Formats: sequence, structure tokens, C-alpha cells
Amino acid sequence: MQLQGAIGRIRGIAFKIGPVLFSAVFASFIGPYHGWHLPGGPYLLAAALITISTIVAWRVTKVQAAQQAPAVHLAGAPPPFKRAPAAPS
Repeated sequence: MQLQGAIGRIRGIAFKIGPVLFSAVFASFIGPYHGWHLPGGPYLLAAALITISTIVAWRVTKVQAAQQAPAVHLAGAPPPFKRAPAAPS
């Protein structure tokens, strides 16, 4: 239930920020005071946000998968070498 509440709060914040943000981006890209006219600016922003979130999700799951991966031993192969702890100096 707590996860649903957290997701609901994040969605509520996004639903309030999103329209304002993308309207402002659209207005700034089609404004008369800019040298170039790009009505697809909000789509470029959305693509950038999705790309960034995909990279973050990929890196987080890659680290978690590496930490949780079981050790794999080939049949008939000796177990992997483990170093002895270093002697205190």
C-alpha cells in the first residue's frame, strides 16, 4: 500500500508540473523573440527526459543484477581462487 501511495504522489506532482513545463517550452520555442522556430521543442524535451531515465534505470538495474548474481562454476573446473586476507602490518 505504501508503494501505491508513493507512486500516486509522484504522478500527482508530475501531472501538475508537466503541463506547465511543456507549455512553457512550447511557448519559448515558438516565440517571436527567438531566432529559430521549433514547434517540436516539447517532444525533444520529452525524448531527452526518457533517454536520461532509461540510462539511469539501466545503470541501477545493472549494478543490482551484478550484486545479486550467483557465482557460476563450470562442471569439472576447480573453484575460483580466493585471496587470503592481507596480513596486518
